[in-house]
Amino acid sequence: NSSALVTDAFPRRELGKALGINAMVVGAGLILGPILGGWLTGFGWRNVFWFNVPIGVVGIIAAWLILVEQARPQRHVGLDWAGSALYLVALLALMTSLAFGGIYGWGTWWVIGGFVLFLVVLPFFLWLETRVTSPLLDMSLFRDRLFTMGNLTGLLNGVARNGVLFLLVFYFQGVKGDDPVTAGILLAPLAVGLLVLSPISGALADRYGSRLLATVGMIITGVGLAGLITIDVDTPLWQLVLWQLIIGAGSGIFNSPNTSAVMGVVPPAKRGIGAGMRAMLTNTGFIISIALAIGLMTTAMDPQVMVAVFAGTQAGSSGIDLGPFITALRVAFAAGVVASAVGAVISAMRGGHRSWEEGSEPAPAGVVEGGTTAAGPSPAAVAGSAPDPAIGRATANQEP
Repeated sequence: NSSALVTDAFPRRELGKALGINAMVVGAGLILGPILGGWLTGFGWRNVFWFNVPIGVVGIIAAWLILVEQARPQRHVGLDWAGSALYLVALLALMTSLAFGGIYGWGTWWVIGGFVLFLVVLPFFLWLETRVTSPLLDMSLFRDRLFTMGNLTGLLNGVARNGVLFLLVFYFQGVKGDDPVTAGILLAPLAVGLLVLSPISGALADRYGSRLLATVGMIITGVGLAGLITIDVDTPLWQLVLWQLIIGAGSGIFNSPNTSAVMGVVPPAKRGIGAGMRAMLTNTGFIISIALAIGLMTTAMDPQVMVAVFAGTQAGSSGIDLGPFITALRVAFAAGVVASAVGAVISAMRGGHRSWEEGSEPAPAGVVEGGTTAAGPSPAAVAGSAPDPAIGRATANQEP
């Protein structure tokens, strides 16, 4: 995972800047991806997937030749098959219910059953992670308040931001009548904001800490989403560009400091799983964002409008009333504003910016208490041994 590799390669005082450059490269990919994807779709949608095969092969070869292990891997590490299966079941149950609740009815038995299954399986998954030798989630890392809060805000940022691109694709193609390439170009402003601000915020985090920057970033993201609530059929292009730029800028200000803070408190031997957990939770936020957007949109739309808009045709020119679709967009963007606001509050409570050598600040009550996580005893408690000595050595330096 790139964040773990960057954390290993750079000293703590330069970590924010390095992760900012890493996020800048991701932003460049977000600009090129929709445009290239739109162009490839013209030759058949399968080409979007085939295009990634040679890139993946080159990446594998380059990683094998260039990357060097910074910490000795544990010999006994295996795969957490049971945990992976449980997490997949819980996530699929939640996604299915969110995405199809608006189409088939939120009171449908299998939609309700999906939510119930999620609520039953998720706690069992978390409990299991405290019992296995090589867990998918190392629950001991959640003892650290900064790690816990940082990952939670990362998930909420994914929930708030990712649905924007998904929804605007249908707006540009279904309402404005743009072709896939043009729609991809019109989505670029969000990525531009991310690309420009990520390295700047990362460098600032190295000097001034992460808490204020990450919190302000979440607030700015919410402001951009609030602006999109004003969207209408005839909204000028400059307004759509402006709100996307603001959302991207907010995410750029948030991402690098937040990632730097989260990865900085993970000891070297656990950076691989720490980075994997961060990516897993962030991507979970992305998935929830899309499923939630689909559910909110389809709840407010009749089938005729839904088919016309999702088909990518200019529904307005066909005499179809787009009012329900616009209303659904506004509701979905409002949900993003709420996620951003909650994320900003949590980010402000994260604690001081520090490195793993400086020790950990305990997580909030209810998350960890007496060596026991909310899901059950920590791995150290189960084994009857002391907690990881790399975590919890000294008093944390407080951030202004």
